[in-house]
Amino acid sequence: MILRSVAVCLLALAVSSAAAEIRLTFSTAESPTSPSSRVFEDWAKKLSDETKGDLRIEFFYSQALSRLGDNLKAVSRGIADIAMVVPAYSPAQLPIAYLAETATGTGDQYVVTRAWQQVREEFPEIKAEEDRNNLVYLVPNSAGSVLFIGERVYETPADFKGETMRLSTSYAYAANQAKWNVNPARILSPETYMALEKGTISAATTYVTQIYPHKLNEVAKHVTLINQGQHTSMFYMNKDRWNGLSEANRAALERSLPGLARDLARSEIEASHETLSRLEGDPQYPMKIHRVSKDSQEVWADKLKLAYEYNIEKAAAVNPKASDIAVRYLQLIDEIEAEVSEKGYPWER
Repeated sequence: MILRSVAVCLLALAVSSAAAEIRLTFSTAESPTSPSSRVFEDWAKKLSDETKGDLRIEFFYSQALSRLGDNLKAVSRGIADIAMVVPAYSPAQLPIAYLAETATGTGDQYVVTRAWQQVREEFPEIKAEEDRNNLVYLVPNSAGSVLFIGERVYETPADFKGETMRLSTSYAYAANQAKWNVNPARILSPETYMALEKGTISAATTYVTQIYPHKLNEVAKHVTLINQGQHTSMFYMNKDRWNGLSEANRAALERSLPGLARDLARSEIEASHETLSRLEGDPQYPMKIHRVSKDSQEVWADKLKLAYEYNIEKAAAVNPKASDIAVRYLQLIDEIEAEVSEKGYPWER
């Protein structure tokens, strides 16, 4: 009788423990080997430890749960609990969040991360946009400046010779406005490898930290570094799922986010430096790296700035505070960039 009672108690404890565990699905287009993926896995482990196993995050890499272009719908509707969302793919729903992506200026991942974190605190309109889409903001993640990969170098837009290329949204807009001799192709970032391999495109815009995880050095020989602007994605959580968590688990998640944002920025910066140092000496698939001159940067910037101005205009049509948000964001970028130049990154101090 005693043994039976003990068995019943142990079974009840096991059932209670299993019921307490909450599994959060996490959808991302990144591969498991990308810099951000390693940071998120470490974050998930620490979060599980802190909540004594209450919160467990299950990762779905390389669009296994939902395609990158569909991630806003996926997280908003609860198909994914957490997802990597690219505002550039959903400008009608996220016009304010899209302003986090700049077309010119610094590509420093830490600088723009801190700037967006602060501007979001100053303008409640940003949270209101998230609420309308049934989202809870977790962290931003900047991939740094856009670069070109292809069979040759693109020092200035004059080097376009009518080829078909995957262009980021800012470059595609600038190409249209400036009548660059290039044919932009609408290809999502994770599909770049296949498009280059098949010859659908001859070159593409991408980011340093995307090269090795997506094996892009296998299908392109040259890297052209423009060093203008940066691409920011957002990581959101489904608002209903967030509200369904216990107060303690929500608090644990909130406490973890500042460190997660910092670690993501650091991983992108360090991985960018490491990738560039490895590429030219890669034993199987080396790439030649070209950095455009200061004068050429100004040529690119002259037209690329039109893209950001257009984004501000579109966002302002939805929310009149958009212009103020953009101005303040750019101001903060300059201030934080100067601070980093003087004092270094926090992990270096």
